[in-house]
Amino acid sequence: MTQRQKRFLIIFGITDLLVIVLLFGVVFYSRQATPRPTPTLVTPIAVCPRQVLDTLPPLTYASIIWEEDQLQLSLYLNYATATPPDDSAQYLWLGLDSIAGALSAECPAPATITINVTARGVGKVHRHQTQISGQTVAAWANHALEDTDLIDQAQYRRITP
Repeated sequence: MTQRQKRFLIIFGITDLLVIVLLFGVVFYSRQATPRPTPTLVTPIAVCPRQVLDTLPPLTYASIIWEEDQLQLSLYLNYATATPPDDSAQYLWLGLDSIAGALSAECPAPATITINVTARGVGKVHRHQTQISGQTVAAWANHALEDTDLIDQAQYRRITP
């Protein structure tokens, strides 16, 4: 190795060390300068939607929007079979039972209640939807209305792609 190559390698090594020290300094000081994020407070779920969600079985994933004029409950079911079972529409009743329990516990009845059930198999999806007035469900919850009358007043549709 010639004297010139040795000098080049020494200068290259010193430059390499300076770059590494410089990068370490940038990383070290940038971590200290960044303020830590403040934790965000999660708003607790209101009492009435919580009552509905607490009465659902753990095998469903559910979301609920409860406003003064409308309530929307969505239930999601996953099955390991290619096609979800045809009786997945029965989960509409499960949703109605949960909502009725909350209405019986003096939660205000919204004007419109919509329940969506999405049953997903490996290859196919069934969607069921019912829409009914809140006053009708409240009357049913208080046993002032029979199941058949509730069914007559509900709008049901099945959506299967």
